[in-house]
Amino acid sequence: MAANAAGAAPDAPVAMMLRRFRARYGRLLEWLVGALPWGARRIVNIAAQLVVIAFFVVLGTVGVANMPILSGDSMVSLPWVPMNFVQSVIPVSSALIVIAEVAHLLELLAASVPP
Repeated sequence: MAANAAGAAPDAPVAMMLRRFRARYGRLLEWLVGALPWGARRIVNIAAQLVVIAFFVVLGTVGVANMPILSGDSMVSLPWVPMNFVQSVIPVSSALIVIAEVAHLLELLAASVPP
């Protein structure tokens, strides 16, 4: 498929829909959270961080659970590369994201005044 001038595939309606959703509701949600008093905004941000951390912990756990299933497979283009090595990016990246999000969560918990 050829890409257009913006680099997006011409048949990407889902991407366009998500872009519109973020443009419309992302700003609205950002405004709503920004309009909250500092204490409520802090609680919402902490809850959002916990949801993100929980998602990536589950994603990493499922990625680790799938590794033994893929141990006998190999890539078609590179037969010497096992598929579980290729798919190991899922738990590794999940772990790195969890580390970064926990660091941000600790900053949110330590903050006593608005930034």
